[in-house]
Amino acid sequence: LLSGCKDESNNGNLGIQSDTSEVVETEIFNHLKDETSPYLQQHATNPVDWYPYSDEAFEKALDENKMIFLSIGYSTCHWCHVMKRESFEDEEIAAILNENYISIKVDREERPDIDSYYMTLYQNLSGNGGWPLNIILTPDQKMFYGATYLPKDSVDGQIGLIDTLTYLQEIWVTETDKILDTASNMENISNELKVISKGISFDDDLFESVMKNFELGFDPVNGGFSTAPKFPTPHYLEFLLDNGNETQIQMVLDTLDHIISGGITDQIGGGFHRYTIDSKWEIPHFEKMLYDQAGIINILSKAYTFNENDAYEAAILNTINFVDSTLSNGDLYYSAIDAESEHEEGKFYIWSLNEIESILTNEEFEFAKEYYSLSEKGNYLDELTNDYNGLNILYRTTNKTLTYQTNSTTNKLIGSINNKLLEVRSNRIEPQVDKKILSDWNAMYIESMFLAGKALENDVLVEKAISSL
Repeated sequence: LLSGCKDESNNGNLGIQSDTSEVVETEIFNHLKDETSPYLQQHATNPVDWYPYSDEAFEKALDENKMIFLSIGYSTCHWCHVMKRESFEDEEIAAILNENYISIKVDREERPDIDSYYMTLYQNLSGNGGWPLNIILTPDQKMFYGATYLPKDSVDGQIGLIDTLTYLQEIWVTETDKILDTASNMENISNELKVISKGISFDDDLFESVMKNFELGFDPVNGGFSTAPKFPTPHYLEFLLDNGNETQIQMVLDTLDHIISGGITDQIGGGFHRYTIDSKWEIPHFEKMLYDQAGIINILSKAYTFNENDAYEAAILNTINFVDSTLSNGDLYYSAIDAESEHEEGKFYIWSLNEIESILTNEEFEFAKEYYSLSEKGNYLDELTNDYNGLNILYRTTNKTLTYQTNSTTNKLIGSINNKLLEVRSNRIEPQVDKKILSDWNAMYIESMFLAGKALENDVLVEKAISSL
């Protein structure tokens, strides 16, 4: 089993509505043409002869005795876009897939059941997970191979998609039994995973062990419970607030302070990116997902009841304002915002020092350089090259106070800086919005507004939540 390395966390969904952009009828389409999923529509004009997850595709695989290439992703996934451009729009790879495989595309947000099944199996076999998730099946739908992102060509010790597809096709033709045996073994593992556990008693010893593990895994310098990549994991934080002692509660508050000041927070536009590729919460993966906003609003609201930090209130309100302005259709809420625009991840959010200097007054610029950790070489580390490229993401230096002093000179200065930068940013080409309406994500977000309204004693938020029901 070969695997890629783009780790993310998994989330299921229930009901779906979808807005789909009109397509140009003169383009050549594969079998995804009439699908409503924005993600599938992104691949509808690929030279790969994609099928939706359907009986037609599986019957064709059996009739032609071809392996199935099953690729799972979502519309705002950066590495899904990269693989689309590198591989699925490539004629050479399309020729290999079209001749030797039946290719199926799945939107994980449209079919969380399919994604959950294969992701669970893949994670148990490989130890990691993420999207795009690329699975290869026998003609009778038994998994025997999986990987996340693969480059088109093999490079730096990582096998590429061309070599993978070619090698597996050779094995399928010359040593079919090897693949069938592997598939049979994986099916046995899958069956074992389906067995319902009787569970264990959550006694005092187990509880103490869980809490001790949180303490051992805590990053005392940057907050959070991992190295890199770093996810906010609001469910962990909520568990600790509900059950922790004074030390463990303080771990939560420290983590939230670092999240709020870090690059995972959109410092001028509000809302939270999906995760950071570093341990300091500085360099984000730029997707913005509705359920992430809901989860972080929830934990900030609960934390506010422990510590009435004005920064928590500001982060809650800024996030709700962001969702209202960007993800709302007036009644309910869209799913996500893409990580990239103009085919570049984060382009909408990053700045050169010269650009910022040209926007601000001298006083504002000198303050912004220190406050937002800006430098001429840049503070934004490119994930592919692992190098600084002269661009900056806005995050607050850790020695700056998180307390908002209403009407203070400093706050007025920060407000002026943010407003000017936001005005310029609003004229850039914006990332794509996935306009699916997911019932469970909407329920999570509406609940978060109720919780925020209760914690902040803000009747407007409560009324807003009620009006969305």
